[in-house]
Amino acid sequence: PAPGGGLQIAIDARERAFVKVIIDGSLVFQGLPQLGPNPTWNAGKSIVIETANAGAFDVLVNGERRGAPGERNEKVRVTYTL
Repeated sequence: PAPGGGLQIAIDARERAFVKVIIDGSLVFQGLPQLGPNPTWNAGKSIVIETANAGAFDVLVNGERRGAPGERNEKVRVTYTL
């Protein structure tokens, strides 16, 4: 778990794709993440990821690789909670 018992999330990008990251209701990232591992974000309650190319990256939640949130060129909005 993230420090303090919350959620920690990271994106490992394989291709360039627009992503929004919303932490506990606040937009913290919007844009094209760098290829490869990206910085982690911490949340107390929830993390939402929105993208139009869900197969472009893997998601790591609390250090566990969860894989892609969807298929290549699939538009998704995924919510991770405690």
